[in-house]
Amino acid sequence: MAAAAWLLVGAGTTALAMYASGQFDAAKEMLHPRTHRIELITMVVAVAEYAAYQVFGLALIWLSLPAAVLIQRYFTTAELRSRGVDARPMDPEAWRHIAKVIVAATETVSVLRIDAADAQAARTVAMLQGGCDAIGGYPDGGLAVLLLDCPSAQADALARRLRLAMQLHKVDCNIASASKPRDGLQADDLLAVCEAELVVSRAASQRPADTV
Repeated sequence: MAAAAWLLVGAGTTALAMYASGQFDAAKEMLHPRTHRIELITMVVAVAEYAAYQVFGLALIWLSLPAAVLIQRYFTTAELRSRGVDARPMDPEAWRHIAKVIVAATETVSVLRIDAADAQAARTVAMLQGGCDAIGGYPDGGLAVLLLDCPSAQADALARRLRLAMQLHKVDCNIASASKPRDGLQADDLLAVCEAELVVSRAASQRPADTV
């Protein structure tokens, strides 16, 4: 009941503020149940979890975490697909300038390099990353992705997921990742590590398979 009351009060006050500022269409959308479907479903999960606790005790309480993760993932992916993610890469020079500034000012940041720049490659990166990271073109025709607050382990995991996603969409490319502070402290350091990894990946992919 408290969560439902909080949702009603929050939506109501936000809608009133929108009306006061002349944003009538946005205010109507704020009052529509569809806007709050994640919160509503999360409340249903919470009630179900409480009922399970009453019946089974602590045995099933852990199920709330994977349920919440699956709900968030489903609705985020559905919203991005409905919006049609803008996957146009930034200008290479603009991206490189932004990367230099951000890497120098951030303690934890990672860079991905992808040696393919077709529309499907950019779209796949944008979808997998929620369309929120800086995706730029690269002088050699590939893509570069700046991952803010992304430690090395997470960047490496994302690179593996991207390789699988690219294979699924039949995009032939190599992907490399580098992170601060593991691989360097400046953007040029991280890009150099990525380039070296891409060279090795290209050489390995072009090497003929051993025959018996």
